[in-house]
Amino acid sequence: MCSILSNILQRYEKPEAVKIKNPERVEELIKNMAADGPGALQMITDFDMTLTRFHQDGEKCDTCHGILHSSSLMSEEFKKRSQDLFNKYYPIEIDHTMTVEEKIPYMLKWYEESHETLTTFPFEKKHLTEMVKTSRILFRDGAVEMLEALNEKQVPVMVFSAGVGDILEEVLRKFNSYHSNTKVVSNSMEFNDEGRLIGFKGPLIHMFNKNEKAIRQSQPKYFENLSHRGNVLLLGDSLGDVDMVEGVMEPGAVIKIGFLNTKIEERLESFMNSFDIVLIDDQSMDFINLILTHVLKLK
Repeated sequence: MCSILSNILQRYEKPEAVKIKNPERVEELIKNMAADGPGALQMITDFDMTLTRFHQDGEKCDTCHGILHSSSLMSEEFKKRSQDLFNKYYPIEIDHTMTVEEKIPYMLKWYEESHETLTTFPFEKKHLTEMVKTSRILFRDGAVEMLEALNEKQVPVMVFSAGVGDILEEVLRKFNSYHSNTKVVSNSMEFNDEGRLIGFKGPLIHMFNKNEKAIRQSQPKYFENLSHRGNVLLLGDSLGDVDMVEGVMEPGAVIKIGFLNTKIEERLESFMNSFDIVLIDDQSMDFINLILTHVLKLK
């Protein structure tokens, strides 16, 4: 077994949950990333079920959209319509027999119908804090520490999400993790002068168009400003997340880490073909933090 990778696996509590198609390549990527240090690194991460937990104590945790669905501030009619849309479209999102191209039209419909449904019911900006406070959204164990370490070493973090950016930012604040090194690219709510939701602004971001075009529309000079940071730790829980690295200037050591949370047997092969490292039902950031121990020169 390779040296740095072997050390990480020995220190990791669930080595059986780690699937790596090409260990020698991953070893080389970690070595190069560690040699270059934090000054050459950036992180690009998904949010829902990546930074946040998929489940805890047998109960599924909330996502950004899930916070809306579970909140007592939203009507039962809204919740029913939202659940109907989830039941209709989520099986398509995770269907391993369909190509991404086949899924995209359905994902567009899902998001458009979800946003239209949300604007049909009274929703005020002032409700965001209370909704997040009373939700079941939780960071993965070690996520707060990971974000703190990256901030201390001044490593840029892009949180690239197909969720709701306004809710996502409120969650980051809840866990004291919205640091100065963090940029959010997501769907943004639009409110009128009275603070009532009237729609969404900017380009629609869904799980299969998280790419350079979406980033440039939100943060036009982001990758140009980070042209000296060609090494990337990419974290995601969907096959569409691997495209988040598009646009990185002069990419060097790029390590793509996928959290496989559900439909594990059906999706494992496609995940291993897309991500360098696959973590099976791991609700922590322990493995990533072990990599960062080497890259950030942490004790």
